[in-house]
Amino acid sequence: AGKYTVTITAKAGRKVTGSTTAVLSIYASNIANAVFKKGTTPMESTAGGINSLTVSKYYTGEPVTFTTDEIGVPTIGSGTPLENSDYEITYANNTNAGTAKMFLIGKSSYENSIKEYNFTINKTPVTEVTANDYVEKIADPKPEDKTALGMVIKAKVPGTNKVLTLTEGTDYTVAYSISGTTLTATATLKSTSNFTNPTNTAILTKTATITKATLKPENIKLRETSFTYNGQAIEPAFDVVVD
Repeated sequence: AGKYTVTITAKAGRKVTGSTTAVLSIYASNIANAVFKKGTTPMESTAGGINSLTVSKYYTGEPVTFTTDEIGVPTIGSGTPLENSDYEITYANNTNAGTAKMFLIGKSSYENSIKEYNFTINKTPVTEVTANDYVEKIADPKPEDKTALGMVIKAKVPGTNKVLTLTEGTDYTVAYSISGTTLTATATLKSTSNFTNPTNTAILTKTATITKATLKPENIKLRETSFTYNGQAIEPAFDVVVD
């Protein structure tokens, strides 16, 4: 078993000349004949001619991998499971939601053989949306002023205690509307995000009451800022300016 370089050279007098080389892999046993099993239960399928794991995981923000408790170990036929020294497992495209790859790479007597699998990383559903109940009135508010609503969207990864916080602009957009003293914000998840709508989509809409503006130091404008000492208490005149 091993890898060998084969050189092919054209015979003299033929219509072609020159030579070329190729790498030939020879293995004692082919790891592609192995099947991941938990006990006697196969954890893979060949539907559509594609090797796929029958288990999936949710997006966690980190590379997704599997343990032997989840997919078992590769086994040839009905025989004894392979030893750790017979193979290694690597992954590709295994962070974002969608189709990821897993590779079973042969070692020892399975050297130079490989088996490729597809598996699914599911989008993680939104589980919590919070926002402020009140927002302060701002005259002629700019779009960024409406973020005072403080909407925060989170998603708890199913089967774990891990909670992810979504990013506005990357994972979702927010549309705002004002009716009287009510500010309404509705979040829409982007199709390119790693998250999916909650079971109750109504939680993606939040409302807040617009309150009167709070008087701040910058609203106080002194009519004069310089005074001449006269031995008496100075009471400066001022104006309250609220936009």
